[in-house]
Amino acid sequence: LTLLFGFMMEKRKLTNWLIKKKKLSSRSAADVYCRYNRVTAMIKISTNDHLDKSLSKLNKCPEHISLTRTVRSQLRRSVTLVYEFLDSK
Repeated sequence: LTLLFGFMMEKRKLTNWLIKKKKLSSRSAADVYCRYNRVTAMIKISTNDHLDKSLSKLNKCPEHISLTRTVRSQLRRSVTLVYEFLDSK
């Protein structure tokens, strides 16, 4: 089971949380969700994985490594924000 499957149903909750708690615009909040989905297409994120393990997997992924520094940073940030959201529940 990956976070993605249970997480897809929570898009509205995540984006609302990002807007209210992290003060993101609605567009930026939607971008976080899309970037997280992109990450889950690259690597498998288990509900048992800690943030550090997920980021380590991502940083070792060849597809991730081939991206620009800016895009890699955005993808890592999306994972971090999703973990913060899940921890806040």
